[in-house]
Amino acid sequence: MAEFKQCCDPGTEWDGTPKGMVSSIAGLSAYLSKPENPLPGTPAIFLIHDVFGWELKNVRLFADKMAQQGFLTVVPDLFHNQAMKPMDWSKLPVFLAKFPVDKCLPEAKAVVKALREEHGASAVGAQGFCWGGKYAALLLAGPDGTDAGVISHGSLLSEQDIKAIERPVWFQFSDNDKQIPKDFRLQIEEMLKTKPGCGSKFYEGQEHGWTMRGDEKDSGVAAAAADAFKGALEFFRARLGAK
Repeated sequence: MAEFKQCCDPGTEWDGTPKGMVSSIAGLSAYLSKPENPLPGTPAIFLIHDVFGWELKNVRLFADKMAQQGFLTVVPDLFHNQAMKPMDWSKLPVFLAKFPVDKCLPEAKAVVKALREEHGASAVGAQGFCWGGKYAALLLAGPDGTDAGVISHGSLLSEQDIKAIERPVWFQFSDNDKQIPKDFRLQIEEMLKTKPGCGSKFYEGQEHGWTMRGDEKDSGVAAAAADAFKGALEFFRARLGAK
């Protein structure tokens, strides 16, 4: 049970005001952020939220940053307005049981389909944070998924999830992470060596959740988060074709 404690730390709220719009996609409420001058076929990024959901201010600010770099970016509400509130972390397994893979993965695939068919995205990537990291991995296996994915301090991942990945993925590992402890991280790193276009980076000293809920006023955390954003951006540009 202790491995869930890090997932429930709400972290810090970032400065700034989200600039995108509340919309919908594939029947889900969603936050949508567009590039300033989107062109036909603009590639899209599907940001898959953590346990605090799509209304978290930080994930919306992150979406705006991606949009500023040329990606149509969407954050759908995969929790159907039932996102977790800061609570006793021991309650997380009960919360997660309401959102099994056989419910959430088809919804995630429907989002990808809508980005391609309704929004005209030439390519679709997904970046998953914590809980969302598992779905970023699952969308890279089999048909109807994404073209590339970034997994930022992912949670609930299994060895089979990694083995099944068929398309490019970039892992961002944090230090002292109960969800991906050192032995599992090293195992994943070895598995990625056999998969073309895949890789990872380990951020020593950074806690689980730092890319989405880290303290931007802490110079060390801010520098690591900036590097992680740059790494994800470069990865997606290379795989999805954005400029």
